[in-house]
Amino acid sequence: MSRRSSTLRFSRRDLLKGLGAGTVILAPFVNHRASMAQAAPAGNLIIFFTPNGHKRSLTENNVTSVCFDATTSSGGTGTDMTLGKSLTPLAPLQSDVAVIKGLNLKSPTFIASHQDICRILTCQGMGGTETDKGQFTGYGPSIDQSVGMAFNQRPVVVAVDPYRDAPQWRTFLSWRSSGVNEPFTKDFSGTFTDLFGGLTGQAQTSDQMAALARARARNQSILDFVKGDISTFRSRINSNDRAHLDTYLDSLASIQQKVTQTTTIPGTCDASPLNTRITSVPPSNHVQPDDKSPDGLVDQMNTRGQLWMDMIATAFACGTRRVATIQWQGASEGYDVGANTGSPSHHSVSHYSFGAASGDRWVAIDTWYATQFAYQMNALKKLGVLDTTIIAWVSEITEGHNQSNMVTVVGGGKGLGMKLGQYIKYPFVGNEVEGANAIPNQQNPMNASLSDLWVTCQNALGISSKTFGDPKFCKGGLPELRAG
Repeated sequence: MSRRSSTLRFSRRDLLKGLGAGTVILAPFVNHRASMAQAAPAGNLIIFFTPNGHKRSLTENNVTSVCFDATTSSGGTGTDMTLGKSLTPLAPLQSDVAVIKGLNLKSPTFIASHQDICRILTCQGMGGTETDKGQFTGYGPSIDQSVGMAFNQRPVVVAVDPYRDAPQWRTFLSWRSSGVNEPFTKDFSGTFTDLFGGLTGQAQTSDQMAALARARARNQSILDFVKGDISTFRSRINSNDRAHLDTYLDSLASIQQKVTQTTTIPGTCDASPLNTRITSVPPSNHVQPDDKSPDGLVDQMNTRGQLWMDMIATAFACGTRRVATIQWQGASEGYDVGANTGSPSHHSVSHYSFGAASGDRWVAIDTWYATQFAYQMNALKKLGVLDTTIIAWVSEITEGHNQSNMVTVVGGGKGLGMKLGQYIKYPFVGNEVEGANAIPNQQNPMNASLSDLWVTCQNALGISSKTFGDPKFCKGGLPELRAG
């Protein structure tokens, strides 16, 4: 059976004709399945950001163990990869992961420090002489925004931590263009409506929205409320599309349940029934005006982060969005998710402020985040989109407080030609020194460029350009990670 014959057999208008509030839920599915008949570019991209670098190895009692890194029998690139201690949560998914060591950010800020959160996704420096203001500014679109523009979509940019509400330099990760930061969102319900509420092509009538609001007011599942519309719609599509519809509805039900359980972020259907609920929510106790936050929030980090990851995976599976950036925390601060202690404990760990215990605490932090990375991969795998989704895990800094010889984890994308299940090690020429003194080594032409990782990702997603960021620091991609 041809690809076209397995897709929706009625026009979009006919399929949705006569439906009530169910139109809001079903319109994105129709748009996605209809697009399957077209030769649309394949693939999705997730940027997975965690702050303060990673502990690559740990020496205790004169014994050194590999942590946020990997090894092979040859000591270099190879498929006989053994994951380091911090990355063991990825072991069940090892065939879908590449660990890359030796990439360098060649267009850092003039101090090459935590402020490079603004450059890690742009790989573009400030024109002329760097200034103090420039250290907080990204130049050129970031990779998520660049890919989003190629797809004619705006990426989903979300933040996980439950305390910082207003963007500031520590969160300046995604950039629409030079000097224009893409602010994160923490609004689960608003994002849910944006992704799954029919806003991408189906106008919502006041009657439809009022009906959904009544369902919410009665604490009734919206999917149960529109089950009559779903039944009618099901009768209009073929068996292949019914299977896809079931996956779509199951995913929405799971997301809706998590949204309703996240009581700190109120749901939204229309303004009138929400006013009382919104005004009754007490002021947040977690507003963070500086780099400090309270202890005891790791459960919230876990709940919020996994909700965002499920939402992103479902959006990819439904075709309502193709690019997302998930920022777990801001740079140079950081909740210690291993010890469940407040910011800036994670930052303090990276400066060994806790003495001998810092190494173990850093490994615990990295291991917790590796568990979350595995969760994102499994969420995508469950919905059948892991092979068409590239997930890149980056940080603004390395263990040496520079952007030299970084360890980067890439997951997914096998169907896009990514070469996974391997360790890729690029030789690093020079010494790993801290701060501005690292820049000459990072820019050494013999050292591999982070820009080429983003070139590889964009090529896998159907964008043919062989440069990204500053073109003088590009060599056309990473052939070890993807041919062509």
